[in-house]
Amino acid sequence: MRRMKTAALLSLLGIVILLAEQPPRHDIRGPMPAKDGETCVVCYGRCDHNDVAYMVDGQRFAVMKPLEKEFLQDPDKYIRMYKPNSIQFTGDTVRMSNTYLLAGLLLLLTLLIAGFAAHQLVLKRSAGAPVPAGLAKIPATSAPARCPACARDNHPSARRCSHCGSPLTPSVSSEVERT
Repeated sequence: MRRMKTAALLSLLGIVILLAEQPPRHDIRGPMPAKDGETCVVCYGRCDHNDVAYMVDGQRFAVMKPLEKEFLQDPDKYIRMYKPNSIQFTGDTVRMSNTYLLAGLLLLLTLLIAGFAAHQLVLKRSAGAPVPAGLAKIPATSAPARCPACARDNHPSARRCSHCGSPLTPSVSSEVERT
């Protein structure tokens, strides 16, 4: 069990290292002259023919000339809101937040460990450990019928004993027969 916990923690650590946030890579082409009236993605001001525009992943974005360096340092900061975020659009897929992915993987790992622990418990029980009293199947009726062969309680509408299979004479009709 200790070996399994160590392996689980090491695999989780490996997943965290692999999924460390990496900045998205963009296909940036330009600069080219901006058109009069285009909106700057950095300051939302109006650009003119002296400003620049860039093609980022196939979309055109205008930037005022003084803010060009700021835009190129982190273009994702300014263009994220203009990118489609649904699978119905073609192009690059939108990345899921690593937080959700890690939470899902942690939940999956927890379920696997719980399942393994439950399996080990069942194996220990089936290896000769006594079954707790009160877990045997009992009829859900206020007037059970006793089997003459094995003396077990059965439902009053039973035609055969649920334990030994001996034929019984039903004292009441079953709900299925009444319908």
